[in-house]
Amino acid sequence: MPAVRSRRATARPAPRVVIVNETLAHRLWPDSWALGRHLGDGSEVIGVVRGGKYRTLGEGSRPFLYTSLGQDRRGTQTLVARTEGDPHTLLPAIRKTVRELDPRVPVSNPRTLAATVADALFLSRATAGLLGFFGALGLLLAAVGILGVIAYLANARTPEIGLRLAIGASRGAILRWLLRRGLAPVAAGLAVGFVVAVSAAWGLSGLFTGLWPVDLHALLVAVALLALAAVTAGFVPVWLAANLDPASALRHE
Repeated sequence: MPAVRSRRATARPAPRVVIVNETLAHRLWPDSWALGRHLGDGSEVIGVVRGGKYRTLGEGSRPFLYTSLGQDRRGTQTLVARTEGDPHTLLPAIRKTVRELDPRVPVSNPRTLAATVADALFLSRATAGLLGFFGALGLLLAAVGILGVIAYLANARTPEIGLRLAIGASRGAILRWLLRRGLAPVAAGLAVGFVVAVSAAWGLSGLFTGLWPVDLHALLVAVALLALAAVTAGFVPVWLAANLDPASALRHE
């Protein structure tokens, strides 16, 4: 009987495969299809996916590739689960399920996507809060400055006010005249500030994520608040000047 030689079947390692995003595919093969192509280490591209946010929410298009967990176990792995209802109630169940599948796999720092996004937006929100504080401080200083300028204007024109009142000008006309003279520079400043704010918004657009650089609604609200603050700050000294006694105003030095 002839001898029968047995051969042990040798398992051949599976070829390395990767999935690339559209940015990487376009960078490596701008004029051809990426599927079936090979990277420098021999990995075969088996899929092309859309790009996403990989490090920060404000980042631009970044080349990225995905490797097989069975072929590449480097670093920390992240499990993302889609849930219905309150995700906090399911965190213990997810931890338990992973432990049942493989007790050797540690599960650390389970958290919701909302909490992760909140951490990612912390710097942007802190910057926005700081800018808002300085904006409110600037609005207060502008109102105080307008109050001082219009009060000075009314005091310097006290004799002219007395003369106008003496020749029959109504107090309402005096009030409108002083407000018009005092608020004309404010209107010019608001126009220039609007242009500067639009220009600055484009420069600061990189600090904020998911926002259009120029929000006309917000800018118009800011202009309206500044105008209201100017009118409010200037009304008191103008009203006092318009209600002066004509004889006292004419004797004013």
